[in-house]
Amino acid sequence: MSTVVQDGSGDSAELWLPRVTMSGPVQGGPVDVTEAILHMFNGSNVSDVDWYQDIDANMGITSQAPDIAVVALGMVYSVFILVCGLGNLVLAAAIFRYMRLRTTVDTLIGNLALCNSVVAILCTPFELGYYVANVGSWHYGAALCSVVNFIKILALNLTSFVLLAIAFERFLVIAKSKKLQRNRNHSLLPLAFVWTAALSLASPGGHFATTLSLPDSPGTVCGVRWFSDNGESAMAYHISMALLGFVLPVLAQVALHSFVAFKILHREFPGHKNTSHRTMRLKSRRKMTRMLLMFCVYFLCIGPFYVVPMVREVSSEAKKVIDSYASVVYVLEGLASIHGVLNTVVYIAFHDAIVMTLRRMFRDLRMTLTGQKGNGEALELYGYPRRGTMSKSHGHGQSTHATPLSPVSPVSMTFPHEEVTCV
Repeated sequence: MSTVVQDGSGDSAELWLPRVTMSGPVQGGPVDVTEAILHMFNGSNVSDVDWYQDIDANMGITSQAPDIAVVALGMVYSVFILVCGLGNLVLAAAIFRYMRLRTTVDTLIGNLALCNSVVAILCTPFELGYYVANVGSWHYGAALCSVVNFIKILALNLTSFVLLAIAFERFLVIAKSKKLQRNRNHSLLPLAFVWTAALSLASPGGHFATTLSLPDSPGTVCGVRWFSDNGESAMAYHISMALLGFVLPVLAQVALHSFVAFKILHREFPGHKNTSHRTMRLKSRRKMTRMLLMFCVYFLCIGPFYVVPMVREVSSEAKKVIDSYASVVYVLEGLASIHGVLNTVVYIAFHDAIVMTLRRMFRDLRMTLTGQKGNGEALELYGYPRRGTMSKSHGHGQSTHATPLSPVSPVSMTFPHEEVTCV
């Protein structure tokens, strides 16, 4: 039987914090928030609770939840704000600032890093207050509830589709496909795909997210309000989100990564093997390792956030097991936040160009703060010639960068076959 409340317009909405004996419309009388959350999943209403968009309102935010779970989630959120808020912002700046890092894969990672940075800066502080400080009571209004839900689900879906697009890009490179030309316009296709798909899946949650105050109780929860008196709409949405946002992308990534790994491990170079061949093989395997690590981190950290609600909706046995644990929400939220940290660390650690770029960025920043003049090696190395320099192609398509121009006299730049004088 559906658990609903009636508002002035006659529309029905799912009650976020049902009591134990609640099997129909809310009866009069005070409702204790702690008791309501503690006994929210009884057999009469478990199918009606909107479990996905604001999972904390449905389980685990109670006095029964161990203090260590609350403290641990608070610590994870704090690290997430620092690492993902600042770290992803620096990573995105490095990718978009230096020309040679603007490959399709790097552009996708830059967009994901920027989105995760927005989540860490704008959304996580409110979730920290909701889960840890106020323990299940939303004090920030319906508008922020909608915005936080929308951005959070957008980031999760964007992660899924970015990793899928990267896997497909690697597949095209390994398969040596000639259908798509490797240029700047080529990067727009996967970008358009990932953002369109992520926005489409996140829009319903953001549109229907709102706050709900319990009768005669100061507690206010934030979640998705479906204008239906049954659980079919919520169930269909949860299952669709899990299938489209996680299960299908994961299956596609497994197939693509398997093909790429097989090709790389069994690659044979024609002719006599030399140092160049070994270098290419090591570089390809390093890229493969990086992508597999990112996929494993994604599967282990984000997977439960999608799969647990879906399994709970379709299996009564799983429903009983899941509902018996009070701190599941803290585990799911903590894993989702840890993913943002680990994903950033893995990508930076296995990307030599990113590491070198960040080192030069911080070195140039230190020189700027101390009043020293940088030599611009980072700009020159990653595609931007230093200001006041000149480059000239020669020989076999190679390019040589000249020395900086003197402000007072011409500079002669010697190339292998000629001399060029700049004034």
